[in-house]
Amino acid sequence: MGFFTVKRCAKILLSGAVFSTSAFAAFIQKPIPPSAEKNFFLDANGDGFADQAEIIFLGNFSKESLDSSIKSISFYFPNQNGLDEKITIPAREILWDSSAANKLIFKIPQDKNLALQKTALSEKSKTAEILFTDSTTMSVKMKEKLPPKITSAILTAHEHGKDSLTIQFSEPVFVAGAVANSPAEIFEYKHENFTKPLTASLEWKADHFAAIAVWNHQEGFPASGDSLRILPRSLRDSSGNFNNNSFTKIFGKLPIQFRTNSLATILPSDTANRTPIFERIFSTSENHPNENELGIALEIGDEDFRHYLMETTRLPLDSIAANDLSISISFQIYTRAGEFVTAVHSKTNCVDEHFSNGNCLREKQTFFLRWNALASNREAVATGVYLVRYSLLIRYQEKILWKNENSIATWGVKRISK
Repeated sequence: MGFFTVKRCAKILLSGAVFSTSAFAAFIQKPIPPSAEKNFFLDANGDGFADQAEIIFLGNFSKESLDSSIKSISFYFPNQNGLDEKITIPAREILWDSSAANKLIFKIPQDKNLALQKTALSEKSKTAEILFTDSTTMSVKMKEKLPPKITSAILTAHEHGKDSLTIQFSEPVFVAGAVANSPAEIFEYKHENFTKPLTASLEWKADHFAAIAVWNHQEGFPASGDSLRILPRSLRDSSGNFNNNSFTKIFGKLPIQFRTNSLATILPSDTANRTPIFERIFSTSENHPNENELGIALEIGDEDFRHYLMETTRLPLDSIAANDLSISISFQIYTRAGEFVTAVHSKTNCVDEHFSNGNCLREKQTFFLRWNALASNREAVATGVYLVRYSLLIRYQEKILWKNENSIATWGVKRISK
């Protein structure tokens, strides 16, 4: 009787030991859940672009368990077209933080097609997915610790000198609690080797994606080419992240620069009979018009020109189709007595092969429409003064971005005989 009891007890204990081992094995193999609040996309190097993500788990694990259990991590991030793009990070690129054994770190690919400058997440970006080696998956709730920043600062020169500065942000921003709604307490600008507070009146757009600082004439105001930044901990986003403090270059939203002259000395030419009445000149180095030329030259392709197009089209530069951009110049030329001499309407596409690299946006260059001092019948006009009515227009698709219409100039022709 006593043997049976002992034997039975041994059997019961053995069964208990087997159960405990099985349960423990299941416990250590089951994935440790991630935190619901501490998984973030980050700007680790502070350059204003998302470059890293981290996931915090509710328990520690070893490097060996990471290598043997996780196959990949996938997440979505907006691209430059506003669409969510899926990105998969393989296990070999996932880092285990030995100083915090419950943290995984991975780098966000610095792909120029991704909108890494964005500091607010799309709905799809708020969830990542871990794929385990046994083909099971686990969802991870993601947040962002991406400081809001200035994406553009455009200076506009108004009539009567009432200049304004339009400041665009990467997401809606709000004045931090301890800061007054005063530009001098929020922004400063850098001119040459010194910085100054931005003294102006400030108007916020309703969506808080932008603010307009209007010069009040009491203090200095930044110029095109200066830089602007947000003072530390002055603005925050809806997630409570304080602003990025880096400087952003200020660009001038000013009228397109063009040149003409009032007098040209026309030299004799043996090829005058083959010279066109009007001629398009494309140049990256020569200065037009020179002392022997009449016409109008447009300065295009530099940074101010490109930012003007971005501001007026409301598109990022990469989304502006150069073949949808055109430049039109019209001349009507008369004698001082009002007699018609000649006229032209020239329309040139931004991807004309004569532009540098076949594109008017890629570098600073000059587009010059020259009048070769010939009448419509191809006869050389005499020395004298001529009245010119001209119109200039830059169009993107069907939208006029800039125009200077029905302006009047006087051009003097001085012929030199052989």
